[in-house]
Amino acid sequence: MDVMERPVQSLIPLKLRPMTEHDAEAIAGWRYEPPYDFYNLPPWNKLKARRQYFADPSSRKEQYVSICTSDDRLIGFAQFIPKGQALRLGLGMKPEITGQHLSAVFLDAVIREARRRAPWQELELYVVTWNKRAVKAYQRAGFVITNTLQRRIEGRYEPVYHMSYQPQLQRNHG
Repeated sequence: MDVMERPVQSLIPLKLRPMTEHDAEAIAGWRYEPPYDFYNLPPWNKLKARRQYFADPSSRKEQYVSICTSDDRLIGFAQFIPKGQALRLGLGMKPEITGQHLSAVFLDAVIREARRRAPWQELELYVVTWNKRAVKAYQRAGFVITNTLQRRIEGRYEPVYHMSYQPQLQRNHG
């Protein structure tokens, strides 16, 4: 049975495990529908040749985890990047999982792992401003927009929000 055909409750609790090369190759093949195709990655062979993102074995080992269902089906990943006094998060969900009301449990698992890795550091992330679905999910999880700036992403400049985890300021955003 495909993940999409199962009740959401049967997918949780989610498990985080070290990202394998097999996971990384699968994630590189994920394809999102417009406008989310912005998140499509180059083909695995190009990523691997460039040692880019999780195709670099040392980065994959140090920074990335795979996020799986209770029966070990890959549904996402997280990246934890130490940046001075902050731990920057990078996240991705399998295209078929997005919009299926799993963001709260997904983000809870990522935040718990971030806190385990860096208990006293600020948690931050960047998200393109037009991705309202992700912005709402992050706000519900306790992130607040702290800045808007332009970032170069895959060769083009995009407006992004810098978001900081501040659950004490959490409001109903939704």
